Amino acid sequence: MHKHFFAIWWSLCICLTVSAQAQLNESEKKLVGDWAGSWSGGGSGSFVMTISKDATGKLSGNITPKSENGESWTAPFDTVTLAYGKVILKVSDPGGEVDIIIEAAFDDSILKGEYSLRTKVDGSQTEHGAVKANKKK
Repeated sequence: MHKHFFAIWWSLCICLTVSAQAQLNESEKKLVGDWAGSWSGGGSGSFVMTISKDATGKLSGNITPKSENGESWTAPFDTVTLAYGKVILKVSDPGGEVDIIIEAAFDDSILKGEYSLRTKVDGSQTEHGAVKANKKK
């Protein structure tokens, strides 16, 4: 009896793991590519970003934001994380004093969510707002 229960339980765990990995792979495929968008809140502007996946399966990318009254700059993402149907992107400002965090839901062509700016010294939020992007074809 115990052997039969254990076999069923183990089979269920394997099936759930395979299903979760398939969903993650599908999300990665939807996310990888070039995006163009804008943000608004404490500040506003536009950005372009590229998300890629390397041979080892790690997600990475870069972003080039341009505020309405400022210069553009380009930086690599410190992290690109998929969790609970959302992507979390983290990048440092050019001075290295602020973390910019984008948390957004996405599908095949639209990414929509929020951004926040947090000081590296104490993690306090200095700005937040909305972000939206369209995937380039």
